[in-house]
Amino acid sequence: MAMHAVLTGWTAEALGGLTVALVFFLLRRARRRRGAARPAPQPVPDARVLRTYTLIGVRAADGQPVHLPSSGPRGPS
Repeated sequence: MAMHAVLTGWTAEALGGLTVALVFFLLRRARRRRGAARPAPQPVPDARVLRTYTLIGVRAADGQPVHLPSSGPRGPS
């Protein structure tokens, strides 16, 4: 009787673990397929690209580096 209880408990846990693994696998696969089905965004012709500069050694209140946007032309300032 004790061996039957061990096998029954082991079987339930193994099937539960396999079910969880299968669900995660299917969700990951669906997410990958959905991402691959989306077309890549195309750049807008004649649009100015907004560039950002990072201030070295300067941190915002949340600890992230400070980024400054700039729409100026390329080249030396």
